[in-house]
Amino acid sequence: MDGVIADPLRCKFDPSVAACKPGETQDCLTPVQVETARKFYEGPHDATGLALTPGGLMPGSELSWTGVFVPKPGEDFIFGRVIADGAIAHLAFALGGKPIGIDDLKFDRETYEKLLPQHPLYDGTNPDIAAFAARGGKLILWHGDSDPHISPTNSISYYEAVKSTIGEAKAKEAVRFFLLPGVYHCEGGEGPVRTDVLTAIVDWVERGAAPEALILRGANGARPVFPYPALAKYSGSGDRAQASSYVAETPAAPFVVRKWIGEALFAPPAK
Repeated sequence: MDGVIADPLRCKFDPSVAACKPGETQDCLTPVQVETARKFYEGPHDATGLALTPGGLMPGSELSWTGVFVPKPGEDFIFGRVIADGAIAHLAFALGGKPIGIDDLKFDRETYEKLLPQHPLYDGTNPDIAAFAARGGKLILWHGDSDPHISPTNSISYYEAVKSTIGEAKAKEAVRFFLLPGVYHCEGGEGPVRTDVLTAIVDWVERGAAPEALILRGANGARPVFPYPALAKYSGSGDRAQASSYVAETPAAPFVVRKWIGEALFAPPAK
């Protein structure tokens, strides 16, 4: 109905289906573009094939790539390069080393090891929120499935680490995690993308009403988003543009984040 992929985690898309056929030059991909798209979906790997991130970009996020990875028509500004270059030059590596820029960055274990000294300072990945939960703290964690900057597999990794660290029961008391289909980085996107997280957290803290769904609204209707890993499924009756026409359904097989170099980053720090 809204043209948005509800479950991109399980969507297997081969960009070669969009490759230009003989004689085609418009609305299709060249061989280089096909391979580039494939790399975006796969995420970075080192020369041995080891994944350097939990995952790549999700199928359905393609319209968010413009301006981030490739310039908008008539422009030469690439926002992703600007953000990455600044972080690499001033934040990612400890002071005292040779300054580098994005063109100097190598995707290998040596570079990963050089990032580790900054991990305790900058990374909010400690999953031990037991003290926060014990004080009655409440956390609504959400991530847009079409985020072009940070793959939602990062937030999945953190949420799973929280459950493993403090236990599922305590995690359910303190955390609700939502993946928002079609939503870009922080805001915007395709289909219904507007929601009210503030009211949800206030209701949870002040009234004890945990959010069992967020409602995404847009020009073409509204859809509920249920706590991960549940998905919104059309009930079989009612207006498909109304949130009330959907029910929660949990996939039979859980999504498993792939093995990657930085799994230890989502573990409680050593005491």
